[in-house]
Amino acid sequence: MIRYLAFCMILISCNNQFVRQPSKSDIQDVKPECEDVVLLVNENWFKHRKLPFHKDFPQSLILANYCKRCFMNLHKADVIMILGEPDVKMPSEFRYILKRSLKGIESQDYWLIVFRFVSNSVTDVEYAGHSAIE
Repeated sequence: MIRYLAFCMILISCNNQFVRQPSKSDIQDVKPECEDVVLLVNENWFKHRKLPFHKDFPQSLILANYCKRCFMNLHKADVIMILGEPDVKMPSEFRYILKRSLKGIESQDYWLIVFRFVSNSVTDVEYAGHSAIE
């Protein structure tokens, strides 16, 4: 019986491919426009353990809309403090990838939140869908 329980625990832990990635910013330390972002991140932001993407969640579009108001003109370091390290990091762009699956089968399509920078300040935030076929 103990071996069976141990096997079940191992199996369950192996299936959990995502880890919580809470904000490093305290809600009292962010501007009011960012409070909703911090709350959504703390509840729903999970990063894949090994691969560069986050787990999609129903409020991801809402998060993207909040990001537009919250992050405009903030520094790159502020974005990282709130959302963690980006999945794709370029000098003028951060990408946070939200992987999608269709009926349990991994699809080649994904959604992402893109932050664009000029002089290390956020100038644009976009929520977009992409396909690996493009």
